[in-house]
Amino acid sequence: MFACARGHILAGSDRGAGLRATVDRVTRRGAIACTYVALAMVLGGGGTPAPKAEIAVQMAFALAAFAWFWAGPPRTHQHGNEPVPRSLVILGAAVLALPLVQVVPLPPFVWQALPGREIQLRALALVNEEHSWRPLSIAPTTTLASFLAIVPAVGAMWATASLTMQDRRAVLLIIGSVTLIGAMLGAVQVTVGPEAFRLYEKVHSGWLTGFFANRNAAADGMLVGALAIAAWTASGQQRARSRSWFAAGGLAFLALATLLTGSRAGLALMLPVGLACCWLLYSSFERARSRRSAIIGLGVAVVTAGFAFHPRIAGVVDRFDGVADPRLALWQDTLIALQAWFPAGAGVGTFVEAFLPFEDASRLDALFPNRAHNDYLEFAIEAGAAAPVLLISGAVILGMLAFGSWQRAGRRGRAHLVFALGTLLVMMLHSAIDYPLRNMALACLAGVAAGMLHQPPGDRAAQDGRTEWAA
Repeated sequence: MFACARGHILAGSDRGAGLRATVDRVTRRGAIACTYVALAMVLGGGGTPAPKAEIAVQMAFALAAFAWFWAGPPRTHQHGNEPVPRSLVILGAAVLALPLVQVVPLPPFVWQALPGREIQLRALALVNEEHSWRPLSIAPTTTLASFLAIVPAVGAMWATASLTMQDRRAVLLIIGSVTLIGAMLGAVQVTVGPEAFRLYEKVHSGWLTGFFANRNAAADGMLVGALAIAAWTASGQQRARSRSWFAAGGLAFLALATLLTGSRAGLALMLPVGLACCWLLYSSFERARSRRSAIIGLGVAVVTAGFAFHPRIAGVVDRFDGVADPRLALWQDTLIALQAWFPAGAGVGTFVEAFLPFEDASRLDALFPNRAHNDYLEFAIEAGAAAPVLLISGAVILGMLAFGSWQRAGRRGRAHLVFALGTLLVMMLHSAIDYPLRNMALACLAGVAAGMLHQPPGDRAAQDGRTEWAA
């Protein structure tokens, strides 16, 4: 299933009025990474309610990892320092260690002293198990399942950090291409009917979801795909005017798709992502004539996106009607639950078990609170005091890595860094009102972005011209 011979990734450039294919050489590991990222994007969008699809992604990762080590490193990495920076190794190891530590059995006098264990203790006393050894996690099998879901994202981060510049550009092309295919599927979904061509049983019916079950996750996927297309276009070695037209068409289509997801957060994030894409395209063409083509192409994208405002999109605007968001009440109860479980936490993946005893009975309705709709609050309940430590440490590590890489990167490397920073920013902002990283497809894309913050040895300012970004 995974290519082990040196692969070829098709990129677009222009022949007269149309497109012609060019070939970028990728390593065997690059081909493996591209294959896995494509599978994760197609199969990993169902979230926790689609366990079979998530297991398929985990099995694909296991096969990809085997093929990765069997293929061996590219020649450029056979000598010298380990290509994956120590900071990313430490960050990934810390993320993986957290759920594993939480499933280690503890003696009774330890776990009984942890906050929030009163209900668990009374329940175990009914079956004379109150003196048994228990882990920190109140649902250890769920925490272990969460660990298995985290492994592919961390693996994607480490793998991307060791890829060559050609491999990274191929990964960007794969991300952009799969996103466009998903948007096409979404267009069919909203055209044929509310339940047509849906990949999962539990979906946001009537809205564009593509390869995802959730419209918010679909919107994030479209935005990441747009960044990938812009970064792939900007990091090309040749200057082709039509590449801006190709990118503009893809970006316009993804803008329409994002609107049709009905995601309010997606609509709000379109502006910063659009600005980043425009800057990438404009800055990548150093000649005035090419820049005029880029500007015209971007104008086409804007005009095309303008046609999106028809009655079908009115439903998106109506969602900003000022009515109180039910998430506000959910967050109030989540804060109460956080106080009960802090500072030890309840275990990664245990939000439902940890939250339900503290849900306000006066606000019960038919909706089941499977998530806190604020991933920072949810992670704090799960990990306790370790959550802010890990989040702040991760932000510092990634920030320092990005700063150092930007200083020594050339034009191609900086285009990739813009994609990485933009992707992580989308995830970070949306996590304040949703849970994008609980989706395996988006988590793997975030892992790719984090790994791309590391500057590989194949791209230096002296080799591909830092001055091209000065204009």
